Amino acid sequence: IPFQLKAGLSGNVVEIISNRGAVVETTGALIQGVWGNDLIGSGNLVVRTDTPDEVLSANKLDTSLRGTIVAVGTCEDEEVLKIAESLPLRGLIFASMRPDLIPTAVEIKVPVILMEGYGNCPMNVDAFELLTRNNGHTVSVNAQAWDRYRG
Repeated sequence: IPFQLKAGLSGNVVEIISNRGAVVETTGALIQGVWGNDLIGSGNLVVRTDTPDEVLSANKLDTSLRGTIVAVGTCEDEEVLKIAESLPLRGLIFASMRPDLIPTAVEIKVPVILMEGYGNCPMNVDAFELLTRNNGHTVSVNAQAWDRYRG
C-alpha cells in the first residue's frame, strides 16, 4: 500500500530503508520551538519585523506574502491567524502568542510554531538573528508535537 510521509524539510533522498523509511540529506540550521499546531510546511522565509518583540498586526499581511513563511515577534489578534489562512501562508513563526488564540491556531490549516511560549515574550536574540540571516531562503516549519514512539 503506497504511503506518503512528509519529511518536514527540503533535501535529497540519499537512501531508502526497506519497510522503514528514507534518509534525507539537507543543509541548514535548526531552531526548536515550544509549541506547534501539529502541521508541517515549507516556503520562503519572510521576517516581518525589525525587532524580536514586535506584534504582528493584520495590516502587515497582504497578498505579496502568499506562499511564504512569516516570522515575527508576537501574535495578539485572532484576525492575523484567519488572514494567514485565507492568503494562504505556508507557515507562521511567532516568539509568543496570546493563550486564548490556541483554538484558532489549531483550527487553521497553516503551520504555527511558538519559539518562546504564551503571552507577550520577545524572541530570543540567537533565534531572531538566525531567522534574520535566513530571510528570503527556503525554510521548513515542523509544528508537530514530538512523539516518543514515532519520533
